Amino acid sequence: MITSSNPATGAELARYTPQSPQEVDGILDVAAAAQAAWRRRDTCDRTPVLQEMARILREGRDTYAALITAEMGKPISEARAEIEKSATTCEYYAEHAPYGLGAALWTSDLDRARRLARVLDAGAVFVNGMVASDPRLPFGGIKRSGYGREPGAEGIREFVNTKTVWIGPAV
Repeated sequence: MITSSNPATGAELARYTPQSPQEVDGILDVAAAAQAAWRRRDTCDRTPVLQEMARILREGRDTYAALITAEMGKPISEARAEIEKSATTCEYYAEHAPYGLGAALWTSDLDRARRLARVLDAGAVFVNGMVASDPRLPFGGIKRSGYGREPGAEGIREFVNTKTVWIGPAV
């Protein structure tokens, strides 16, 4: 059995039956399939789901915060703030999902940054630097942020969604 205990008091909260490696693989396969389906879903279709997630988080704030406090030992005020931050994040992505002009990543792991830059839905990705246009580089958005690129040679290819990846020094 796996026991979950309150880190502050040591009191047992719950017991769970461990899962076999095959069960874990099955769960991970289901999660991967769900993520792939979410990724294929039109961004406008994601909006109501994210808004509902924000509503559910706020509605259950005290219950979720008590669970975070009991299982992690986080002060209740910080746990409530974490729930609010999560709800606000859902709302942010609900509002901005239809757009894809630029994205910025901040990391010291440049290999990971390169992998993430390939999958971000943005017309330009800047690593360890703010999103900015440069007359030497193509710049433009995807989704509802527009079609085509300007300036440079890419401007000729107006209907191509080329991605710019800029990588600054590791931080």
